Amino acid sequence: MKRTSLLLGVGVLLLCLDARAVWVESGYMAGEFRLRNEMALLCGPQTIIEGFSFYLADKDWHPVFPKSNEPGYAVSVSGTTATMTSKANPAAKVEQVYTITPDGMRVDITAEILPNSGACYAVCDMFISKPVFAGAPVKRDGQAPLVLDPAKWATIDVDRVTLATPDGDWVFTLTSSGPGKWGLRSVCDRAWGAEEKKTFSFLNQASDVPAEGMTEKLSIEVRFLPKPDYAAKIDGLFAEKTSSYLTSLLRRYGAVSAESELPADPAQRAAWLTGKVCDVAANLDENGLDPQAGVVIPAPKSYQRGPGVFSVPQAFDVVCAPTHDAALEVLTEDLARFGVSVARTDPLPESTGLPAVLSFLHLKRASTQGSGKPGLVMGVWSRDAFVRNACKRLGIDVEEKSCGPEGYVLAVTPTMVLIAGGDDAGVLYGAQTLRQLLRKGAGGAEIPAVTINDWPDMKFRGFYVEGADRVANTEELRRLIRNTYSYFKANTVAFEVRWSLLQWKSHPELASDKALPVEDLAAISAYARRFHLEVIPAVFTYGKVGDLVRKHPEIAEVPDTGKNEPMDQFAYCPNKPESYALVFDLLNEVVQATQCRRLHIGHDEIKGMALCPTCKAMPPADLFANDVNKIAGWLAERHVETLIWGDFLLDGERWKPLGVDAANSGNPYYGGLDVAPAADKIRKDVIIADWHYCNAKTYPSLAYFAEKGFRVIGCPWHKTGNNYWITQGIHAINQMGVLVTDWGFLATRSPGADSMISVACAWDTAMPDPDHLTWSPEAVLAASIIRKDRPSGFAGANFAPVSLEPAANRPLSGTENAWFGASMRHGLVAPPAGAKRLFGVDYQIGEKCVVVGNAKTGQGIEATSAKIPVNMTARSLVFLQALAVDEPAVGLRAYGQYHVTYASGQTADVAIDGRNITHWLSRAPRQNPWMPWLYGQTWDATLAWEGCTKSGEPVNIQAYEWVNPRPDDPIASVEMTAKQDVAGLKLGLVALTVVR
Repeated sequence: MKRTSLLLGVGVLLLCLDARAVWVESGYMAGEFRLRNEMALLCGPQTIIEGFSFYLADKDWHPVFPKSNEPGYAVSVSGTTATMTSKANPAAKVEQVYTITPDGMRVDITAEILPNSGACYAVCDMFISKPVFAGAPVKRDGQAPLVLDPAKWATIDVDRVTLATPDGDWVFTLTSSGPGKWGLRSVCDRAWGAEEKKTFSFLNQASDVPAEGMTEKLSIEVRFLPKPDYAAKIDGLFAEKTSSYLTSLLRRYGAVSAESELPADPAQRAAWLTGKVCDVAANLDENGLDPQAGVVIPAPKSYQRGPGVFSVPQAFDVVCAPTHDAALEVLTEDLARFGVSVARTDPLPESTGLPAVLSFLHLKRASTQGSGKPGLVMGVWSRDAFVRNACKRLGIDVEEKSCGPEGYVLAVTPTMVLIAGGDDAGVLYGAQTLRQLLRKGAGGAEIPAVTINDWPDMKFRGFYVEGADRVANTEELRRLIRNTYSYFKANTVAFEVRWSLLQWKSHPELASDKALPVEDLAAISAYARRFHLEVIPAVFTYGKVGDLVRKHPEIAEVPDTGKNEPMDQFAYCPNKPESYALVFDLLNEVVQATQCRRLHIGHDEIKGMALCPTCKAMPPADLFANDVNKIAGWLAERHVETLIWGDFLLDGERWKPLGVDAANSGNPYYGGLDVAPAADKIRKDVIIADWHYCNAKTYPSLAYFAEKGFRVIGCPWHKTGNNYWITQGIHAINQMGVLVTDWGFLATRSPGADSMISVACAWDTAMPDPDHLTWSPEAVLAASIIRKDRPSGFAGANFAPVSLEPAANRPLSGTENAWFGASMRHGLVAPPAGAKRLFGVDYQIGEKCVVVGNAKTGQGIEATSAKIPVNMTARSLVFLQALAVDEPAVGLRAYGQYHVTYASGQTADVAIDGRNITHWLSRAPRQNPWMPWLYGQTWDATLAWEGCTKSGEPVNIQAYEWVNPRPDDPIASVEMTAKQDVAGLKLGLVALTVVR
C-alpha cells in the first residue's frame, strides 16, 4: 500500500529512564531515552538526534543534577505524550514533556533550580547525527545560507533553523525563557566523549546560576518534511540493515554467499539470508564455529593440515606419566560426550635400555590394550625419551623454541596422536588444543590430521576472579579453571579474597555468616596449580577495609559513624602498629593457604585516607608509599612478590586529558589527595597492575610505569577492544603481560562481564584486531562456561520436537502485535517455520509461539500458558526461549518457571532466571552496579538464534537444556508461568524439544 509522504503516522517514542523502557510507536519515528536523562531520536534506521539531555553542573563541571546515586525521574505516558518528573533531590524540580506529533516531536522543559543547589551551569544539549547532517545546507530567516562543515563551523545563535538533507528538511524551532541562548555549535574535534557525540549540537547554557535559584523554561520542536519517495526508501533501508547484519553473522559462521546467489529485492534478500542462517547454524558448535573448520583459539604459531583423520576408538588409551592428570582430565571430559572411555598407560621405564624403535613399538602395544587401535602419547620432550622417540618415528623435528617453556607440538595422523610439551604446562596446552579439534565423524569422534607447533608470546596471562571467595572449591569454579581459564591458555588466576568471607584461624571474629573455611581457598588453589595456573591472592589493604575496621576499630583512621556505610569507605591508619599486626596475621594465612609467590594487595580507589591528626600531617604520597613498602617488604622476606593497582599513582589532571580513565590521584571523590608522587617512593620490585576500562587504542600510562622502573601488567575489563589494545600496548613495550578483570562475572553469572581476548591475544599477539576477527569472542567465552554434561551434546542423543500448538497464542512475526508486541520496528525476523536444526538440536518452529508475562502490560498477556502436551520420557528438555522486560539488567533475578507434570503425578519446576535467559535485544544496555553491559550470551544456555529485528537490531533466543531428574517417568505436560512483580515482563517460548 502506498503511504503518504507526510511523516507516515504518529511517530515512535521509546522511554528508558532509570533503566525503564516504554514504547509508543506508529510509523517510522522513534525516540529512545537512555539511562536516566538522555534521549536519542530515530527516523527509520537512521539516528537523527544522538543525545538530548538537561543537567546542572557546579563551577568545576561536576554533576549537580542528575547524579548517579539519585533516583532520577518518574515517568508517565498518556497517548503519545510522555512526562518525566524528577524525583526528590536537593538541586532541582524538573519536568520534561515529550509529545510525538505526526511530523516529529516537541519537548517542553520546566526546571526550578532550588536555592543553594550548588549549580553554576544549567545546560540543555541536543547532539544531531553527524552522518545525517554533516555538509547539510543551513537556512535561517533573513540570514545568508551556511553549510554544516566541521572544519569551518563557528557557533551561531539560532531560534529557528532548517537543515536540508537528501531525504527532506528538518526544521528545529527553539525557545528559552531563561538567561541562556540557543546556539548551534560544532564539537566534532573534541578529544573526549563518545564518538557519536563528536558532532554538532544545539546548546542552551545558562551560566552563573544565582544562589537563590531560578526557574527556566525551554522548548524544542522538531519537524521533518520528507521527500515523496522517503517511505519506500525507509522500507528498503530496514531490509538492507537486516541483510547487512545477517551477512555479517554468516561471515562469522564461516559461510560467505556470492552476490549472484542473493535476490535483488531487499525484502526477498533478507528472507533468503534468514533461511541461510538457519541452514548454516544447523551443526555449528555452541561457540558459533564450524567443527569441520578446525579453528583453534588462540591461533597456533604453525598449523599444517594433513591427509585423513584420526578416528577415536571407544576405548582410548593414553600413554603418559601420572603428572599429566590435568591434561588427561580435560580430554576425558570432552571424549565422554562421544561415548569414549579413556585409560592411562605408563610408559616403559627408560632403564630398560630398549632401542628407540623397540621402545616405540612397546608404546604402540601399550596404547592399544583392549582396543586394537592406536591412542595418544603425551609427555615432555626434553625429559621423556618415549616422547622423543615418537617424534622421530613420526618425522617430527622438535625445535627448542617450539618446545620451550609452555610450548608444545601436537601431531595427529590417521594412526596415532602425539603431544610433545616443552614442559608440563606445554603438555596441558597441547591437550587443550586437541579438545578444540575433536569433532563428530561418521563413525564417532574424530580428529583431523594436523601438525601444530605453538608457544606463547607473553609470559604472564591471567584472569582476575572477583568472588572466588564466595564459590571457593565448588565444581562451578573448578569448571571455570579447566574449561575457561586453562582452556584459553592462561597461566595465572588472581583469586579475590575479602576478609569477612573466610574463616581465619588467627582472627575468627572477622568471619561473616557466609564465610567459608580457609581450607576451601587452599583446596581451590591446589586445583588451579594442577592446571598450571599460578595463584595470586588479591586482598584489600589500606583502603576498602571496612570489614577489618568494624571488627577492629583500634586501627581506624576515624571512628565508625555507625551509619552502616559501604565497606569501601574505610581505610586503616598506616601509622598504627596495630594495623600491621592484624594485616600480617591475615596475610600469613593467605600465603600458607595458597602457597603463592605473588600477592596483590589492592590500593585502588582508596577512600578515607589522611583523616586522623597524625596522617593529616604527612604528605599523602608518603602515607601510600610507606604502606606499600612495609607490606611489600614483609612479603619479600617470605619470597612473595607484591602487586598493586596503579590508579592512585596517576594524577587525574595530567592523565585524563590524554584519555586515561583510571587516574585517581587528586580525584575529589577519594579526598582529592595528591598521591601520584608515591610512584617515585615505592620499591621497584612492586608490580603495577595498570587498569583501564575505556575503549582506546593506546594506553600511555603503561609506558609511564615501565619508564619509572616498574614491571607492568595491563588490566582490561569486558570490552573486546579494551582487551585487545591494552594487550597490544603491553606487548609493544615488552612488559609482563595481562590480567583481565571480571567485576560482576560470578556475582551476576553474566558472561558479558568477562572476556577471553586479552589472554588469547597475550598467547598470540598476531591475533587480528576486533574488526577483523572471524569469530565472536562473546560466543567463544560463553561456550567455555556452559556445562559439558548436557544430554543433547552426547553421542546417540535423539531429538523429539514437541508441538506448541495447544498453547501457542502469538504469531512469531508479520503484525505489529506479533511476538512481544513491540511494534513494527522491533518485530522479530524469526527462523522460518518448519523442522529446523540449530547448533545441533532439532526443533519444530511453528507460525505461532507461546508468550506469557506480567498481566499489567496489557496486550492480552496472561501470567500462565495453557498446558503443552509432551507424553514421553526425556533425558532432558530444551527450551528455545526469550525475554522482554522494561528493565534489562544483569543478575540472578527470577522471571518465571516451567511447571513439569509427570505421568505418575509427580511435578518439577524449572526456573527461568538470569542464568538461562536475558533481554532479547542484545544491544539494549543491561543495568548493574558498575556500567551498562551489552551482550546476548547467558551462563547456562546456548545462544541458538542470533537473528535480528525488522530494523536490523541483533536479538538473542536462548536454548536452555534442563536435565530431567526423573528420566524414566514420562512427562505428561509443561506449562509456562511468568512472575508478576517484574515490570513489563514478557516470556516467549519459540520451541520445545525432548532429548531422549
